[in-house]
Amino acid sequence: MKKSELPSRSVPKLWCDLNARGLSGEPGDDCFYALHREQLAALQPTVGMRIFIWDWSDSELFVGLEALLERFDDGWRARPVDETWYEARPDDTFTNVA
Repeated sequence: MKKSELPSRSVPKLWCDLNARGLSGEPGDDCFYALHREQLAALQPTVGMRIFIWDWSDSELFVGLEALLERFDDGWRARPVDETWYEARPDDTFTNVA
């Protein structure tokens, strides 16, 4: 996993089950599908919106990456942006939902 700089505070952060990846059955699908519904609705999502999706790596660290929102069926999925993985301790912009 490559580590990048933590996205700026202006990039919305959204909890995501990072294990729920590639569920469409499409060849080469690397999108994430288990996005926190309430947090997503509060963002008033739009196609192409850049977000930072994350999950807990352990009890003290999170892991995440930047992604672009796409419509999929009746919901949303997050397409990862290359070279944006990050793992660190959360700051005050993260919310523990797990």
